[in-house]
Amino acid sequence: MAITASMRILIELKDLLEDPPSNFTAVLEELKLEYCELRRRIQRKNVELEILKLKDQMRFVDEVMSGEIIVNNREKADLVQELRQRGYTQFPNKAKPAGPFDAAEEFDDELLILENKVKYIGGLISGEIKAINKKKADLVQELRQRGFTPFPNNAKGVEGAVSGESDYGYLLALAMKTMSQEKVEQFLAEADESLLDMELQKLDFNDAHTAEKESEAAQIKKIKADHISG
Repeated sequence: MAITASMRILIELKDLLEDPPSNFTAVLEELKLEYCELRRRIQRKNVELEILKLKDQMRFVDEVMSGEIIVNNREKADLVQELRQRGYTQFPNKAKPAGPFDAAEEFDDELLILENKVKYIGGLISGEIKAINKKKADLVQELRQRGFTPFPNNAKGVEGAVSGESDYGYLLALAMKTMSQEKVEQFLAEADESLLDMELQKLDFNDAHTAEKESEAAQIKKIKADHISG
């Protein structure tokens, strides 16, 4: 039996949740909840599809028995055309789903996004992927090389400042969530230090500008005094 996307996600999530680093616990719990909610929606969709299929089958039998639909001695293409015209639901003729969490193609992207997220967090935990203290452009390039799926964020016409940033925004956003408290404090301290340096530079500039103006005023006063005495 082929391993489906939902099965791969479940297996990897279970492995990652066994003994995760403390700074990854929260984001892994979020991914677990995301998986459970997606699984619930897929299961519900499967039930709805099975009910719809059963209703169509019962209707088809009734209409054949009543003579409304003629099946014998009829071209299959002609019969299919009539079923379309009568509003029967089309179900693609494919192999039976490998598991209970496989449904319509409408969930394919959501499953792929979640699978990429779990894979990305796994790479961060193992150390194969370094996200902290790394240029965003370099991280985006690495994600491409590692085969992560790009999902452009075009909902609001936003384009990333870095080429490809919007394609991997759903992964880049996870990096900040996995920063340890020590890293967060270091990040905030560095930010505060940068702001302090900027304020000091501004003060130095203001002081220098004030001193320059005072010197000019003193020179003007001296010139006027010399002119009057002369």
